[in-house]
Amino acid sequence: MGRSGGGAGTVVGAMADRPEPAADDPIVPEQPVTGGSVDATDADGAAAGPSQATTARRRSLDGRTIAIAAIIGLMAALIAGLVASALLSDDAPTGTMELEETRQVDTAKLLAQPLDTIDGGTTSLDDLREAEKPTLVNLFASNCVPCVDEMPLLTAAHEDNPDITFVGVATQDDAAKAKALVEETEIAYPWALDPTGEFFYEAKGAGMPTTLLISADGKVLDSKTGAFDTGAELQAFLDQAS
Repeated sequence: MGRSGGGAGTVVGAMADRPEPAADDPIVPEQPVTGGSVDATDADGAAAGPSQATTARRRSLDGRTIAIAAIIGLMAALIAGLVASALLSDDAPTGTMELEETRQVDTAKLLAQPLDTIDGGTTSLDDLREAEKPTLVNLFASNCVPCVDEMPLLTAAHEDNPDITFVGVATQDDAAKAKALVEETEIAYPWALDPTGEFFYEAKGAGMPTTLLISADGKVLDSKTGAFDTGAELQAFLDQAS
């Protein structure tokens, strides 16, 4: 029935025949093998899943992948910008003559452009300006704060420059409000209404207010978009007609 001294299922002598490790031999603990892979164990000997080292390596790899992708994207954007800049540089005009010509005011059309009077009549800049005198034309609107702010400067300049004709043009403005503004600022020079904005278009206006200085022979000497800040600035603009 089996040899005495042996426990059930134990092969007697199997452990006795196993050589004892030498004192200098390193003792390598056995690892349980599951599904062909070695899993780490926790302090109690239970399986603990992937090791912390493996997880750290994966996180480090993910971080490097994101950083590399970001650098590649930045380089691609820089290259695209350089290519676009080169193409635009090759196609861009070398001068501004074409732009200046397209924005040049056709004074014949400007002078003849119909304007409305406050009493319901029709007039034009050619009718309002005085012959053989330069003309300052100021396009304004009652709801334009810079326009209102520069009105006192225009009134003073009109009084100081009798050799220059001043004309105001209320552009796409409410007629009653424009009249009230003229009366409030005591403008004494002639003015008219540009209800459709066609006069503003012919003047090549880019904003409000717009001021043009026209010579006595009908040439535009200068134009300004935006309000004059000081009387000296406005006077320097007018002196170009001398």
